[in-house]
Amino acid sequence: GYFGRVGAQLGIAAGLRFGYDLYRGPTTKTHTYHVGPELRLGYAGDRVFAFGTLRGGYSHWDSTRIVRTVWAAGDENGGYIGVGGGLWGSVLGRLLIGAEVDADFILSVAWDGSVAQRVGLTLAIGAWI
Repeated sequence: GYFGRVGAQLGIAAGLRFGYDLYRGPTTKTHTYHVGPELRLGYAGDRVFAFGTLRGGYSHWDSTRIVRTVWAAGDENGGYIGVGGGLWGSVLGRLLIGAEVDADFILSVAWDGSVAQRVGLTLAIGAWI
């Protein structure tokens, strides 16, 4: 990806997102995969980057659920659009620590032709190099 400044205080970070989510409930196991471009724009100070996020791309939803003690599998393909925001702080040179919250709006089509709409909420807390 790319991270840099545009002007005195406007920061930009652009890159490619590879996402994976796992949900395991009492009767369901779901794996979700995402891939697509991601853009962050916002205030870039000397040690802080506060930003808004825009992202979108391809999604694959692989779900297995139990129906009368038998596991039934199904998968869906579609796309997503996401928005969010966050804050990164520089600790040691290029080491960034921060948090980000994003909401993804997912539209997918199942193998039987049915259409599903979902919203995913993500909280990421961590370190980036």
